[in-house]
Amino acid sequence: MRKIAVTGAFRSGKSTLCQILKELGADVADADSIGHKLLKEQDREAVIELLGPDIVTGDQIDRHKVAEIVFNNPKKLKALEQILHPHIIEHIKQASAHSNLFVAEVPLLFEAGWESWFDTTVCVTRDQSITHPEYAKRMANQFPQNIKAGKSDIVIKNDGSLEQLQTKAIQLYKEINPHV
Repeated sequence: MRKIAVTGAFRSGKSTLCQILKELGADVADADSIGHKLLKEQDREAVIELLGPDIVTGDQIDRHKVAEIVFNNPKKLKALEQILHPHIIEHIKQASAHSNLFVAEVPLLFEAGWESWFDTTVCVTRDQSITHPEYAKRMANQFPQNIKAGKSDIVIKNDGSLEQLQTKAIQLYKEINPHV
């Protein structure tokens, strides 16, 4: 079994790369999606206790309210990560258990210290002139992409078209898949 982690900055193309790898045959998990599921289930009450009942809209935790709080309060962000991260990595480990080629999209791979669990780390990089309103807030709580790239085993520059990224994904798949 091979365990691959894909990381990178906000809006770098991590999800697109992982989707292509999934289409090629890899089993893929997404740390953010696991975290969203935990907010609905296992960690719901602990997160409400940490951030207050105002984060609940209807019957659901409003992730936008959570983001507004934690990306403006580093202590709350750290406390939220302490609740979610142990459960996220446990879900990733369980998801990988029966896979020949497992890929996990983990935006905070190095920040969480999980890189040693994976056989190979891949960083997707992209031109940093992103004007998305959430970019600065999210990146303030992550390593810069050049640091992530420097810590990664493989760097994929997402600086072209979707077709170019697909070509790079196919090359990566051949490189990381022992059965191709």
